[in-house]
Order: sequence, then C-alpha cells, then structure tokens
Amino acid sequence: MTHEHLTVLRLFNAALLIAAVFAVCSSSFAQTESPIISFNGDLDGATPATTLIADSAGNYYGTTFSGGSYSGQTCAFYGCGIVFELSPNTSGGWSEAVLYPFTGGADGANPAAGLVFDSEGNLYGTTSAGGLVTSGCNNSGCGTVFEISPSSSGFWTETTLYKFKGGNDGWYSEAPVTFDAAGNLYGTTSTGGPGKDCTSGLGCGEVFKLTPNGAGGWNYSVVHFFSNGKDGGRPYSGVVVDNAGNIFTSASQGGSTTNCGPGCGTVDEFSPSGTGYTLRVLHAFTGIQDGWFPQGGLALDDSGKIYAPVQEGGHKTGVCQSVGGCGVVLQLTPNGSGGYTPSIAHSFTGAADGYGPTSDLTVTSSGVLYGAAYGAPSGAPLNCFGPCGFVYKLTPSGTGTWSESVVYAFTGGTDGGGPAWFNGVIVDSSGHIFGAVQEFGLAGGCSSFGNGCGVAYEITP
Repeated sequence: MTHEHLTVLRLFNAALLIAAVFAVCSSSFAQTESPIISFNGDLDGATPATTLIADSAGNYYGTTFSGGSYSGQTCAFYGCGIVFELSPNTSGGWSEAVLYPFTGGADGANPAAGLVFDSEGNLYGTTSAGGLVTSGCNNSGCGTVFEISPSSSGFWTETTLYKFKGGNDGWYSEAPVTFDAAGNLYGTTSTGGPGKDCTSGLGCGEVFKLTPNGAGGWNYSVVHFFSNGKDGGRPYSGVVVDNAGNIFTSASQGGSTTNCGPGCGTVDEFSPSGTGYTLRVLHAFTGIQDGWFPQGGLALDDSGKIYAPVQEGGHKTGVCQSVGGCGVVLQLTPNGSGGYTPSIAHSFTGAADGYGPTSDLTVTSSGVLYGAAYGAPSGAPLNCFGPCGFVYKLTPSGTGTWSESVVYAFTGGTDGGGPAWFNGVIVDSSGHIFGAVQEFGLAGGCSSFGNGCGVAYEITP
C-alpha cells in the first residue's frame, strides 16, 4: 500500500479504528448547522481536508483531497483534488467555483490541508502527491508547494513554487504553509530527510522554508530535519510564526518513549540564530495526563501562550479505555524566564465533552479556542460506522481554568461527518462558525466512497 493510500485511509476511516467499542445511542444537540455545499465527487471535488479561510468580501476558500480530475495513474481512483471558492449568492444560498483542478503532474495532487492568503490575494498551499516522480516517493510524486493567482479575467492560474525531491529532501507535505512578516513561507513534511529510524526508513520529516529570490522564484531550505529522538518525528501539523520570527510546531512521535513506543510527541520552537535556527523542545509529551500523539495545528494567542490539541492520553476510562485516553488540549504559558509552563486547558472524558481532538485550533481575539474532534459526546448519533465527530469550544474563565462546550455534534446525514486533523473551524465577527468535514452529506455521491463526499457548513449561534 502506498503512502498516499495510507493517508486516504487515515482521512476517511479514523473512526473505524475505534467503532467497535461503541453501542448505538441517540440524542440531539441544540446548535443549528447548515450545509453550505455537499460535494459530489466529480469536478466539484470530494473529501475537503481543509480549514476554510475567508476574504474581506465573505467568500470562503479551501481544498479537497480527492475528486476533480480522475485522469492519469496518480488520480485514477480518488481523483487529484481541487482548490475551491464558496460565495454567497443572490438567492440566500452559496455557490461553489472550482479555482483549480490538480492534474497529478508537475502541479501536484491530493492537497491534504488548507490555504493561506498573501497581501495581494494570492493563495498558497501544499499537495501530498504529484510533482516529481521518483522511486523514493513510491512513484506517485513527492508533493509540491503551489500558488493560485487571480487574473483580471476572473480565472485563476497555478504556479508550482517547489517540487519535493524525496529522500533527504523531505517529501509528502500534509500541512498548510505559513507566512512570516518578511514574506517567507514555512511548512512541514511528515516524511523524508536523513533520519532513517521512522517507519520503513522513509525519514522523519522536516520543517522547510521557501524564500523569494527576487527573480520571481523561490529558494528552498531546511529549518530542521527531525530525527525521532528528543526533537520528535513525523510532524503532521503546520507551523505558527510569532512576531520575532520564532517558528512553532508539534511532532506526532519522538520525544519521550517511556509510555509510547515510537515516542509520545513534542512541541518544538525554532529560533533564528545567525544563518540558521536553534531548536528548543518546549514540551515532550509523557503519554499520561498531558496526552500523546499531537496531530492538529497549534494556536498562538496575543500573550504568547501556545495551545496544542493532543489526540490521545489524559482520561483513560469508559469509551477511551481501549484507545489510550480521550485526548487533551495542552497550554504552554511563557514563564518570564524564557521557558514555558505546561498545563491542561481541558482533558476530555469521553462523556458529555466527547473525545479525540484532532483538528487545527483557532483562537479568537477574546481568547476563546475552537476545534473539532473525530470522537463523539455521549448521546450523539453513531451513524458514521462509529462516532461522527463534533465541534467544541473552550472558554477561559479568567482564573486560569477553562470550560468546554460542544457546539455541534455531526449526525452523518446531510450535515456530514468525519472531521480529521485539518478540519478546523473559523469564526466570523458575528459568531458564525464555518468549517468542512470529509464524509457524508450527499449519499452515494462519490464513486469511491459511497457514504458521501463531505460538506462545507455554517453553524449559527
């Protein structure tokens, strides 16, 4: 099985791994969710593996991992994926425009994360396949970094900024890219590099940097190759960059191996130092109260606190007993001496608060955290071959404690289901929540995935 097929299985079937431990139950949750669009698996795409982003006009943008073009070996079964735009229409609904369908060639295929704008309205992202085809990437392409640019005629054009080479170059990016204040792009690959102690000798991943070269192109460099040692390994999340140019990310394994075979994961900082970067491990997960296996993206608030969603660990009772714990949201607070003090913002229990936080986190200007999880609160429908996932909210009390509330629990019907690690949410100025989930919606609409192709949605407060 190729590496991209493993990602597809992870994207579509995370819930299947734990479905056997649940009995069917039913309930309803009060928030109102409205599908913006149900993807049909053809030209409009399928499996939106994305956190949406918005422009100033109220349009939303994202990617689908599959659908679009089914031509060529790389895209024959799942499709190559697309970049899409969702715009409010005059009838009170939404219209989808396909800005770019990937072909699986030099332009890449199967984007597994969302997008970022530059100051001129261009969009940037990564693909997990396509680009250069080498034996080091299972002959499916090593992935790309791309730019999508609007033209005066209304059409968008794609430019491939970088094609990963595999081997020691790093490859298979499953995360979004991030700009710093100088216009440099940063991201991660979950595979590649010189470290050979990760799965099948494929390397442990990297943090990379793309710098504009002044001639219209970009120069690629490596900030850090992970070793799966104390620094961690296999980063599935992207990076966040603070105003001083420090780079933060999490690694899903490596670090402490006391309670976790491949390591419990880390949160790392890379600080500019001369011509390179200095690594500092801010937290090594222990696999107990603080959790293990961080996958979703970090959030950084205005005071410098860092928040990390951690898929497992914490409470290990009830429905979470067989999966290693219900997961936590870790808070790292600057301690005034250059270090960070860890604390638990929330430890999920698998009861009314659900379990399994996997998505990127969003922090609002008031310090409220939003995320999505693949598990389910007690009483939620289990129509998705197990739990359908939910959106949660963490509200600070002002005394150092947090309260968790379930904003919406998906049912696996027309509302969709199955948020994975890049299906985070964004919140507009009116408190409306926008996001996407990868499954269900339009039943039977996907040639390869008969339970539906996923939806983009709005939750109204």
